[in-house]
Amino acid sequence: MAPNNKRQDILQAAVTILGRDGFKGLSIQKLATEANVATGTVYLYFKDKDKVIVEVRLWLAKQFSDIIQAGVSSEQPLYERYHTMCENIWNMGQCHLTLLQTQIQYESLPTPLSVEVHNMEKKMFDQLIGLFNEGRESGEIKNLSDIVLYCLSLDSCFALTRKHCQNIEPIDYATYQLAIQASWDAITVK
Repeated sequence: MAPNNKRQDILQAAVTILGRDGFKGLSIQKLATEANVATGTVYLYFKDKDKVIVEVRLWLAKQFSDIIQAGVSSEQPLYERYHTMCENIWNMGQCHLTLLQTQIQYESLPTPLSVEVHNMEKKMFDQLIGLFNEGRESGEIKNLSDIVLYCLSLDSCFALTRKHCQNIEPIDYATYQLAIQASWDAITVK
């Protein structure tokens, strides 16, 4: 197995553990067992548990950004881009539930992110940030901060998808489409 594959295996194992057991359930020993590598191998790639958590966060952000922004182009009308991102979230729930479950753990992390990590994550979501910026400039989207727009829009799609895929509150696809429209209405100027 190539070194990059071992690193990826360790990151994927961390995603699995965090999604299943939360932060308290993550240990280097448990990570090594889940990744099917020696404990020393984990330490070759990661200094400690905190470094694993930061790296997983960035790895997850990259996974999310690639999935959510797939098929989105700045040439498309704003709503078409937005709808595509919402559809990608729904599809993520069908194929990548572990990613969604791990996201919940990061949202509940009590310590704030470093500015550097936050800025690195934000750069990964260039299509989403571009949509918000273009919409504010054209007057189609409300003049609210990126985080407020995100919470009123895509965050609700994440929540619905997670709840549906975990059988907490199943919804049908038609209802999800209505929710997409409602979330778009929440951020646009009427």
